[in-house]
Amino acid sequence: MAQEKEYFQEGFTIYDKKHTDELLVDPLFLKAKKGDRQAAFDLIHKIWTPEKTEQVRLMTKDHPTFFISVPGTSRQNQIPPVYAEFLAELTDQSFLVSDEYIASLHSTMMKSVKNGDRLMRPRMYEPLRKDFFKRLKEAIGDKQVVLVEDILTTGASVNCFRRFLEKNGIAVKCVFGLKGDSNIAPSLSEIKKLQKIAQREGITIDMEKLGKELSKSEVISLTYQYIAERYKQSSDKIKTLMNKQLLCLYDIRVNQNLQTALKLDMICSIIQKENEQEEKNGKTTDEKNSSNLLLFTQLKKKSFRTN
Repeated sequence: MAQEKEYFQEGFTIYDKKHTDELLVDPLFLKAKKGDRQAAFDLIHKIWTPEKTEQVRLMTKDHPTFFISVPGTSRQNQIPPVYAEFLAELTDQSFLVSDEYIASLHSTMMKSVKNGDRLMRPRMYEPLRKDFFKRLKEAIGDKQVVLVEDILTTGASVNCFRRFLEKNGIAVKCVFGLKGDSNIAPSLSEIKKLQKIAQREGITIDMEKLGKELSKSEVISLTYQYIAERYKQSSDKIKTLMNKQLLCLYDIRVNQNLQTALKLDMICSIIQKENEQEEKNGKTTDEKNSSNLLLFTQLKKKSFRTN
C-alpha cells in the first residue's frame, strides 16, 4: 500500500497500467464511448476487483471526497460520468457529472489529431452558468476533489481540465483512471531541459512557466519534436510563425486566455500552408535539378560519341 499512498500524494492514482490496449478494443468500451450508459456500467464491473474497492475506501475513509468526471469533447462518452457515480456510491461520497455544467470549447477530438499536432490543440473549457464555480465551491466545502477519467495516455486532456478548475479556485487532489499511466506530470529536470533547448534556439518565451502547465508527454513533445526538430529545421518565415504559435499556447495555458484560441488555429493553418508550399517548391527544384542532370548526362554522352 506504500506505493499507492505515494501516488495519491503526488496527485495521480491509476489502478491498472496493464492491458490498456485491450480495453481500447473492448466492445463495451466502444459502445460506452458512443453513449451507451449500460455498457459503461458493465465495463467498470468487468474490470473491477475487491482489491480496488479496498483501496478506494481506504483513500476516502478519513477524507470526505467530491468526484468530478472529466468532460468529453463529443459529450457521448459515458465512462467518466458513470465511473464517478460508481466511485461515489461505493464510498458514500458526492459526485458531479461535469458534462452537464461545463462546455468543452474545443471541437476537435484528440484521436482525430496527429500526435505531432496535438500540442497546439489545447483542451479548453468554460462553465455553462456564470455562478457555476460559486455553487461548486459551496457544494465541495472542505471535501477533497478527485477527477475521474477512463484512460490516461498522454494525460494532456485531464491536465488541461485540472488546470482549468485550479485557475478557478478548485484545488484538485488527484485523478482516478480505469487504466493508464500515473506518470503524467513532468519532472523539474524535464522542464529545465525544455527551457535550455528553447534558449539555445533563441526562443524567449518562459518555458519553465509554460512547462509547469503541461503534461509530461506534452513537455517531451515540445522539447524534442517541436523545438529540436521542427523549429530547428524550419525557414526563418516559419520560425516567426512558430514563435507566434508558442506565444498563443503560453497565453492559453498559463493565462487561461481562451480568446487566443482562434488566433492559434489561424496560425496553425498558415504554417500548414507554408510548409506545403515549401515542400511543393522543394519538389519543383528537385525536378528541375533532376531534369538538368539528365540533360547534362545526355549532352556529355553525345559529346563523347562525337569525339
